[in-house]
Amino acid sequence: GGATYKTDNMIVAVRKDDPAESLGDAGDYMFGIQTSLDQENTQKMKDNVEESLGKEITVTEYETVQEEAQALLDGEIGAAIYNEAFTGVIEEAIEGYSDQVRILYQFGINTVIEQEEANVEEPFNIYISGIDVSGPITTNSRSDVNIIMTVNPNTHKILLTTTPRDYYVTVPGVSGSQRDKLTHAGIYGVDVSMATLENIYGIDITYYARVNFTSLVKIVDALGGVDVYSEYAFEARGHKFEAGVNHM
Repeated sequence: GGATYKTDNMIVAVRKDDPAESLGDAGDYMFGIQTSLDQENTQKMKDNVEESLGKEITVTEYETVQEEAQALLDGEIGAAIYNEAFTGVIEEAIEGYSDQVRILYQFGINTVIEQEEANVEEPFNIYISGIDVSGPITTNSRSDVNIIMTVNPNTHKILLTTTPRDYYVTVPGVSGSQRDKLTHAGIYGVDVSMATLENIYGIDITYYARVNFTSLVKIVDALGGVDVYSEYAFEARGHKFEAGVNHM
């Protein structure tokens, strides 16, 4: 899609029943931030909030985003600042979290991704990332599909290597010696997912392609639809599917 940058959607979250309707209404709240990850974007978001309010905010620091989220639900803080991509990580620790909070304010931070060039006369690798959100393809989120496409222009062959989303790995520049799920590397951008896979396999990955729920629909439509075989007839979301081949 020509996207040469990634977008971190930073948010201010409050409890669902909080009376604040705008950031200005929360100006005197105690804000929570987490200090273990994504510190640069967190600081940029804090600066943006203070610039929007025209004053410094009162902040309480938490070691992890999960602790920050729990503090918000417990009323220790009135608002929480974090990367929206962390929502999935929070929900893994706090069941039903998203149903208990709402986004009061958001700010997108764009970061340019460095472009590389490969010698297309020699075998090269392309990373294919499937992220778990709809909307703009630049948005960072968990990468649930992680495929390395190895292209050999001499033999005219392509090899696809897939790595499970929950493979426990170190995330370069993020987790240190600690291990985390491969899918979580996508939260920090496609470049971090690429670096993680390069580290696992000891290879160089030159190019990448990203697919989310929205672009998947566009790809299927661009192909004129796809034929899907079902062993059973069933209904889902207002659509009927017959036993056998269904054109979708």
